[in-house]
Amino acid sequence: MNIFNENFQFKQQELDQNGFIKIDFLPLPIVEELKLFYAKMPNSKHDAFGFHVSLDLKSEAQINEISNYISKKIMPFSESYFNAFQFISPRFAIKEANQNSLIPPHQDWSFVDESEYQSYNLWIALSPSTLENGTLGFLKGSHLKLKNIRATPLPIFKVPFNDFAMELLPYLEYIPLQPGQAILFNSRVIHASKPNQTKDARINVAVELTHNLAQLKHYYLNPINNRIDEFNIDESFFTKYSNAKITDIYKQKKEISEFEKVKVFDNRIEKSRLKDLI
Repeated sequence: MNIFNENFQFKQQELDQNGFIKIDFLPLPIVEELKLFYAKMPNSKHDAFGFHVSLDLKSEAQINEISNYISKKIMPFSESYFNAFQFISPRFAIKEANQNSLIPPHQDWSFVDESEYQSYNLWIALSPSTLENGTLGFLKGSHLKLKNIRATPLPIFKVPFNDFAMELLPYLEYIPLQPGQAILFNSRVIHASKPNQTKDARINVAVELTHNLAQLKHYYLNPINNRIDEFNIDESFFTKYSNAKITDIYKQKKEISEFEKVKVFDNRIEKSRLKDLI
């Protein structure tokens, strides 16, 4: 699947090969507008951990307001780069100044049937994203070696490299960003971020992209039978559910009932070996 339009096809090869690519994305005036909007909105901050997203807010109206505002602001610039796409869950992603804010190597959710389509995360810096405040690091080419489904909640759902995830940290390539710059990366690529050891929050916008004809999917580890439920969903799913919210319903041994369940299959994960990924 080519996400870049014909004017930027030269970037597609790097994205396909490495699993990520850095691009100059937003002009600074738009960055400032997004930062001002963020400052006026309620904060979904988790003091004990440090990383949070605006999807964690309790108010669905506020989540929708944020999503719609971000979408409106970044759409013209997305259209200049990308072809035949749809947005998935535009949100603010914040890493507070917190020694406990390390995010271990992981993959993002599965958003589509990846035998037909791909999904990508567009991660836009609103403040400088540096090694000191926890910029993203990637395991180059790992998206080509891992074809696994990523169900929620993470990290309760175990990925193939779960047993040695922290051993991958020295092999990651960290990408600093200036405000307005972005990283586009495949949802399958392994990535992580170190703790924010500065005095200020690292503020980003994040949104997934996929083909505009793709049926959105969600995969949930059913807490009752330990099987994986596959759902057809729409954008409203992300107003109701973040990983934190799904973790809560999982711990309560509840199922997802608002969306169409289309398939159930066994939770069989073929484990990887460290030497196969590095």
